[in-house]
Amino acid sequence: MAARDRCLDPIPRTQLGALYAREARDLHPDRAWHEVEPLIGRLWERERPGDWSRSRPMVREFWRKAR
Repeated sequence: MAARDRCLDPIPRTQLGALYAREARDLHPDRAWHEVEPLIGRLWERERPGDWSRSRPMVREFWRKAR
């Protein structure tokens, strides 16, 4: 039980981007990027405030490759 008290390291930005893109693709396979981008952006800003504008192109590329 002591292991649960330890803080987890934050997920690296690239891995988080891939995770968000893949989850969005799995949940909304029939949607276009412009439809899910606001949802992903809001989630991203909760984890990493102020970083979405820098990370958006990376996440979009993961989204595109997930097809």
